[in-house]
Amino acid sequence: MARILIDTNIWIQHFKTKQESIIKILHNEEIVSHPLILGELHLGVYNNPSERQKVIELLNQLECLNFETNSLIYEFINSQKLYGKKIGFIDSHLLYSTIKNKVKLWTMDKNLLLLARQMNCSWT
Repeated sequence: MARILIDTNIWIQHFKTKQESIIKILHNEEIVSHPLILGELHLGVYNNPSERQKVIELLNQLECLNFETNSLIYEFINSQKLYGKKIGFIDSHLLYSTIKNKVKLWTMDKNLLLLARQMNCSWT
């Protein structure tokens, strides 16, 4: 069973219209989360407070990877030469966490996906 970190963009797509691929993965794989993904979802999941609360409660049940210090991420960015690769700072946190925790990253972000594939940590 693979451990998969699902990026915010995949979750948002799922919340808009239920995605069978996510439902299948939720039943057959181990899904993990990250504090920065949870933070983004806290800000952007549903306008209806009761629906939002249900989703947040479900997401909070997932294993959450550790948030690493920014200085460690700066070192990772430099050592992997991630500068100029058109990814954001949150993306670099996610990449580091997937490698450190031997987790696969599932994202729709083209630049992040390319790097994850190069680092052998992409789900797709």
